[in-house]
Amino acid sequence: MEAAKLRAAESAASCQEVSKREKTTLMKFQSWEKQKTIFQEELSTEKWKLMQMQQKLQQAKDVKDQVEAKLNQEEKAKTELLTQASSFRKEREQIEVSTQSKEDMIKLRAESNLQKYKDDIEKLEKDISQLRLKTDSSKIAALRRGIDGSYASKLTDLRDSLALKDSAISYISRMVISTDLTGNGGVKRERECVMCLSEEMSVVFLPCAHQVVCTMCNELHEKQGMKDCPSCRSPIQRRVCVRYAHT
Repeated sequence: MEAAKLRAAESAASCQEVSKREKTTLMKFQSWEKQKTIFQEELSTEKWKLMQMQQKLQQAKDVKDQVEAKLNQEEKAKTELLTQASSFRKEREQIEVSTQSKEDMIKLRAESNLQKYKDDIEKLEKDISQLRLKTDSSKIAALRRGIDGSYASKLTDLRDSLALKDSAISYISRMVISTDLTGNGGVKRERECVMCLSEEMSVVFLPCAHQVVCTMCNELHEKQGMKDCPSCRSPIQRRVCVRYAHT
């Protein structure tokens, strides 16, 4: 009996111990569950952070690629510019050399031509001096011999001019005697311009002394290059505008 009680007590004590352990284990399990939940939350947070970091890393890589591409383009453009600059420099040097060569040729040609022109001018000046000497000698010889033809020619022209003037005066006198006045009290018929037949004669041609045109017709006559008197066809050396007082 005592043994049974002892076994019962031991069994009870063993059950209590098992129950205590079970409670302890259950408490530990519940604690682990809580820690697991916390760990899962922390893991989710870390995963989210990792995803954010990966996105930022990808963005940084993209920016890096863009910067590298831009740097490559700039380097390529720089290389092309340097190549063009080198080509332009060579071309400019070639042009400068060609231009300098052309300038030297032009200078040499100009100097040669200038010297030639100087020689020609000097030769012409000598020829002119010789001609002047010959002309002066001829004039002196002609004056000494008294056979200068220009003086005789001038005398002949003067006699012809006086003869034409006398004939012109006679013609005008005959016209004054043989003609009458116009009936409207205007310009006398013998004083009418032979070109317009309306204005009064007011220009005298010399040396023939004919007065046959008015001022306006005289200007027209001269502008048209007419150099001969309309009346006698003799050359006009001078045109004199005159006016007569009406009575």
